Amino acid sequence: MKYLKASIYISSTIALYPAASFGQEWNSAKQALVVKIETSVSTKQFRFLLNNNDVTSRFKQTGTSQFSYQGHGFDVPSGINTLIVYKVNSGQWQEIHNQEIKVLTSSGFETANWTVNGSVAVDAQLDTDYKGDAFKPEQNRFYVGNMQLSVDSQHTRKDLSIHSQANIVGTTKQENALRFYERGEQADKIDLSDYLVSVEKGKASFSVGHTGFGSNPLLVDNLSNRGVHLGYQFNSIFDIAFTQQNGSAIVGWNNFFGQQNSQHRIAASTLGAEMFPNEPGKLRIEMSYVDAQVQAIDDFAVGQVSDVEKNQGWGLRIISQLWEGRVRFDGVFASSRFTNPIDKALLSGDEFELVAVEQSTDQAYQVNLELDLLTQNEQGTRFFTASLNVGLDKTDALYRVIAAGPSADQKVARLGLRGELVSGQWQYAFTETENNIDRIPSILTSNTKSHSLNYNIELANAFLSETFELNHYLPSLNVNLQKVHQMAINMPATELSDFNADSHLPDQVTEILELSANWSLDTYTLGYNLSYSHQDNRQIGRQEADLSRVNHSINQSFQMFASLMLNLDLGRARNFDQENNTVFYNNNAALVMNYSLSSDWRINLGSSLNKDYDNFGLSTSNALTINIGLDHQWSYNLYGREVPGQWYLRYAKQRNESQDNIFAFNTFAQDWNITSGISLTF
Repeated sequence: MKYLKASIYISSTIALYPAASFGQEWNSAKQALVVKIETSVSTKQFRFLLNNNDVTSRFKQTGTSQFSYQGHGFDVPSGINTLIVYKVNSGQWQEIHNQEIKVLTSSGFETANWTVNGSVAVDAQLDTDYKGDAFKPEQNRFYVGNMQLSVDSQHTRKDLSIHSQANIVGTTKQENALRFYERGEQADKIDLSDYLVSVEKGKASFSVGHTGFGSNPLLVDNLSNRGVHLGYQFNSIFDIAFTQQNGSAIVGWNNFFGQQNSQHRIAASTLGAEMFPNEPGKLRIEMSYVDAQVQAIDDFAVGQVSDVEKNQGWGLRIISQLWEGRVRFDGVFASSRFTNPIDKALLSGDEFELVAVEQSTDQAYQVNLELDLLTQNEQGTRFFTASLNVGLDKTDALYRVIAAGPSADQKVARLGLRGELVSGQWQYAFTETENNIDRIPSILTSNTKSHSLNYNIELANAFLSETFELNHYLPSLNVNLQKVHQMAINMPATELSDFNADSHLPDQVTEILELSANWSLDTYTLGYNLSYSHQDNRQIGRQEADLSRVNHSINQSFQMFASLMLNLDLGRARNFDQENNTVFYNNNAALVMNYSLSSDWRINLGSSLNKDYDNFGLSTSNALTINIGLDHQWSYNLYGREVPGQWYLRYAKQRNESQDNIFAFNTFAQDWNITSGISLTF
């Protein structure tokens, strides 16, 4: 009686590994693959398939009942492979063994994946012309090249994971350089936008680059300047994290780790405790600390007046979910010590006498509670659901931090309700905001109350037929109501402020109604929007300075046939100035046509008209735009990778005229340009 038995194992020059070990463990790429078959049948009947590829010719019998895989430049690929051994008899294939082969990369990782993406583009202005008051640039003809490059990698082995990513941008025009506003003509045309390298080993983690840190919105909130980040999970309850980052957002190759300037840095740490590790999210407590100091250095692309600042603070956050997540609580507290040290750059002259800023310690808190009052049932048939949200925020008048951006000197109370009604969603929100919480007599104290109510519904889903078919003639509706009342609640003394008794105290109510309806048929879509707003000025002496606005707009889209799409937008607005008894009108229209000559060639035509005038003929203005474009898209295979590309040619013209009959002042501006460009994405 013939018998057949197979086993597979990895061997090396040192030892033989049994089949059981190699099926579960990862093995070096230098080890040999050996198949041991105990059989009395002819060995010529065996077939070996590696990842569904027949590699029988690469297996050589190296001993009694042993077959060794002979790579000869065709090694077993790294990663998880599948080897199947068949016995072939009279054309019939019988599987006798099937097993996974886990092979490490040459660098010793279980996975090693690299991804490179990018794009290059050249845009050019071929010709242009300007008339009247139109802005005339220095160059009529120019070209600009741009590039983007993104590199991403992922390496893993056992409990070690390494992830890296970087983005590089480039341009041929100096003014478009990433750091032009920072370095001017010295800015590199090819520069590093951002990068991040993250390493996780068991319970520890380390990141360098543009890493994010912080979940306390009052102290340190998603700080993502360039720096380092350390984290450690002590056990199922406690974890800790630390970061030290540059004091402002930076890009470029220099100050690569964000640690170059010790006087311009932000250090922060967070200790977290998951109080019920078997029920994550039930109760988590986070304690944070920040120690920051920044110099008068702007962010790389922000024009601002900076100042020297120092800040130390601590914060507490408590997050809880109870009753299967139907009750959610989020409470935040922070205390901050802030000061502006003397900036030596401001001491260059004696014409100003500087007053030292006093150090201040202030507090802030946020409390938010959410309750699911009535939830949807398992069948999804309940027509009404409701959730409640209440919250209270308060920040002291002089509260400031460097690593977050809460608004100081205000108190905010919130009430919200939301849920489902029939087949739609509804939401109500109330917010009351008040400033000058210290009631300083020379400062105006204002109070703002805001109410909003929104409801949107797909009527086709709400009124299904008996066969559950959708009626596409029924639109989707959205209704939004809003009322805002802004008013002063004190009257600063005239001798202490610029207010003249009660005539300068603001008091204004704004009411808004927005309604939209949208229909979607097979080849035709139609949308109608109505917007109404009324501003009621109740300030003493300005009671007649009310404004109202009504705006109607219609947008249509028609797929005439497979290659032609038309879009038409029409709008009319009416603005009434009650104080001057003047009505201002705006009429506008836009038509766009997209025609596909083929699968890769397309023509785009567009034009818009806009006219403004008033009931007394005091002024008029007209604007016209025309756009014509030709686009060609393609894709070709480069070493097994699809590389799409696009070429375009466009003509654009705009004409603006205005007439002021009060001051007899007229303007006219007209310009046109022809542009072209090509881009490749890989």
